[in-house]
Amino acid sequence: APAIATHTRLGLDRGQVSPADPRTHRLAGQPASMPSPASRAEEAKQSLRQRVVLSLRRRLLGAENKRFRDAAALVLDRPETVYLRDESAFLLGIINLMVTEAVVLTNPQGFWLWFLLWLPTLLLIRLWTYSRKGWQMFLLDFCYAANLLMVTALLTGSPVVFWAAFAVACGPVATAIVAWRNSLVFHDIDKTTTVVIHAFPALVAFCTRWFGLGPNGVPFCDSAWGPRVELMRRVWPKSAWEAAVADPGTPCEPIPSALELWVLGMVTYAVWQALYLLLTEVPWLLGSWLEGHDEVETSMRWLVRSKTGLLHRAARAVCEAVGFLGKEEELNSREVKTKFIFVSAQLIFTGITLLPGVMAAHWFEGCTTWLLLLLVGAAANGAQYYVQVFARRYAKSV
Repeated sequence: APAIATHTRLGLDRGQVSPADPRTHRLAGQPASMPSPASRAEEAKQSLRQRVVLSLRRRLLGAENKRFRDAAALVLDRPETVYLRDESAFLLGIINLMVTEAVVLTNPQGFWLWFLLWLPTLLLIRLWTYSRKGWQMFLLDFCYAANLLMVTALLTGSPVVFWAAFAVACGPVATAIVAWRNSLVFHDIDKTTTVVIHAFPALVAFCTRWFGLGPNGVPFCDSAWGPRVELMRRVWPKSAWEAAVADPGTPCEPIPSALELWVLGMVTYAVWQALYLLLTEVPWLLGSWLEGHDEVETSMRWLVRSKTGLLHRAARAVCEAVGFLGKEEELNSREVKTKFIFVSAQLIFTGITLLPGVMAAHWFEGCTTWLLLLLVGAAANGAQYYVQVFARRYAKSV
């Protein structure tokens, strides 16, 4: 009764609400906000989606509180699933190796098609797996830029782009196979992809330079026919090389000098490095985002933390020797000094490792031996991984 009397003294009926009523959060007399048709439709759609998801969970998983991703994770982690996945990956890896060898030996002119078939498939898988781990920034590294450059050369037919791609593919990118200890591990799609990323551009360059046609569709100008022409006659009797030998006046693709190739490779690397620093350091591009996401891995952060890595140890030893870095001084990937050290180290590494790429363009036997040594190194690293690392890890995982 007192509450009714109070409302009556305020001049309010039972259906009205006082201005201070916290249940409304609005002043008296203010019209109530009605949901718009669009918001009502969105709410209905969300409600329907939730009902469908809960119904599927109940029917397929046996309970509404179970998630499909958790159920999938349980299935994928089962020993029998691990066995099947790794056996399938191993089989595909062996098939890939056999087909790659067959294409190189029987139809090297067409190896670029095999390269274009595999590259996007593996890159999509790597983008998905690396994004889940916070490693997506690795896809901006120089080796991926070199693959893109080779694809551009194949699709555009530009001689300048081809020779730039040739120099970096047979030089620093191929050298990374042994420098970063790439391993030919057939059951591991991530390790196999790493080998493909570093080896396939060099194989494309090798097959195109020595057994195919130049970017303009004519043979390369090369006076050192010799034994290669005899080999081509036996294996590819209808090749473009025989036509070129039979008619010395056939138009041909000029080959840059050693110095021109080296400079072209260094300019290519410098352009990539400038674009990479611009993208990762400028705040309004990715700089601010990277500053706030320490969990995202980048090449700089990895090089700083990888104290046993070849580049880290070499760069630190040189900087300590010249007094640029203290013996106990810690490196920080955020500091300009650290960035200068590793950018300079990578520049020197690129300049040195471009020399095999230059050699590969002018010496067939040297190019063949160089690529074989790199691939044998990847196979040796894979053998070491299987014997010393994988056996113990696999026993624990299953």
